Amino acid sequence: MLKTSVRLLITLLALLPAQLACADASKKMQVCLGCHGTDTSSSPEYPNLAGQNAKYIFNQVQNFKNGTRDDFTMTMMVEAVSDDDIKIISAEYAKITPKKNRTDAKLAAKGKLIYDEVCIACHGATGTGDENIARLASQKSLYIVKQLQAFKSGARKNDTMPDVAAELSEDDMKAVAEYISGL
Repeated sequence: MLKTSVRLLITLLALLPAQLACADASKKMQVCLGCHGTDTSSSPEYPNLAGQNAKYIFNQVQNFKNGTRDDFTMTMMVEAVSDDDIKIISAEYAKITPKKNRTDAKLAAKGKLIYDEVCIACHGATGTGDENIARLASQKSLYIVKQLQAFKSGARKNDTMPDVAAELSEDDMKAVAEYISGL
């Protein structure tokens, strides 16, 4: 009996740091939840971080910190967040299953053709990207259009996306964004 109790106590003590880290991660995420939510963003203009690749989130936050990406609100929000905290928050968001979006089936069907031709090579068949390429699946269509417009205008910098976006009409952007939103 005593052996079993000691083993149980040792097991519980071993799990305690993981429980504290989880609680700590939840606290650290509070700064993000107002806009990015848990499983979906609070506005169609904000990115959904749920399920996003952790390294991609970390890199994008670094871009806001160093001025490579320009957004007043994000720059102010991340200014005081440490890189270690950003890594913790990014890892937590990567674990969350994103909420599915409703889509216009007809527009999404047109968007699938564009996606298969233009996007699939980098972002993959399921839109999940990789550690350096954004997960597009489950992003809201308005956010995707906004980002494509920013790439096309040069307001958002990237090695590949400005050339890709330059080839898309506004209607193409809306269609592909609708398809992506439903992935």
